[in-house]
Amino acid sequence: MAGYESVIEERKTELFTRAFSNRTGKVDVVELGAGTWPNAKYYDMVASTTNFGVSVDVYGVDPNEYMTPYALENFEKVKSDKVKYEPLRGVSENLPFEDGSVDVAVVSLVLCSVEDQVASLKEVKRVLKPKTGKFIFVEHVLSQTNDSLRRQQEALTPMQIKAADGCRLNRKTGEVIKKVFGSENVDYEYFDLDGFWVIGSQIAGIASVEYDKMHTNIYSSLHG
Repeated sequence: MAGYESVIEERKTELFTRAFSNRTGKVDVVELGAGTWPNAKYYDMVASTTNFGVSVDVYGVDPNEYMTPYALENFEKVKSDKVKYEPLRGVSENLPFEDGSVDVAVVSLVLCSVEDQVASLKEVKRVLKPKTGKFIFVEHVLSQTNDSLRRQQEALTPMQIKAADGCRLNRKTGEVIKKVFGSENVDYEYFDLDGFWVIGSQIAGIASVEYDKMHTNIYSSLHG
């Protein structure tokens, strides 16, 4: 997927910049389905840029232990000594972190293959810190612009599930993210990548954990 990573680099850079802005000190990150950890360079970027001045502890959660050596190989390429990486074997539906303990969560081409999207996203929301927690996502989805491609994605999904570790080509991931986090807390764009066929229809964005409105409403009801 080296070609894909070069095409998506500008969008990922922008998302990481937004999610890490206005942060200081140590930032705890959970990356779901970290795999070979192609996102290593973005943590290096935010830790190395003087505008941020943060250290980043990344916990890479992945069910496939055979990916760990490749992830650690990418970690060796990180230049900043402010980035730490710890691989953890696990699944997104049951994250080994306390409620409200994580600053940033990241997924990249992962929600297509998790067993339960809603459960996975609820776990992400659970572990993120209230008010300041950010969820970066870059995912391929069911096409929103091409009827022919959409039919192909639907038809090929059963085969894709078997051939690509449970990957579904027909998921409407953006809608599920909005359902779990609330539409007002999700900001993403849909776009089509030329040359990537059934995984070329994509979304990229950030979801926030916003409890302000809920707390304000509760406070108002209690205090008139």
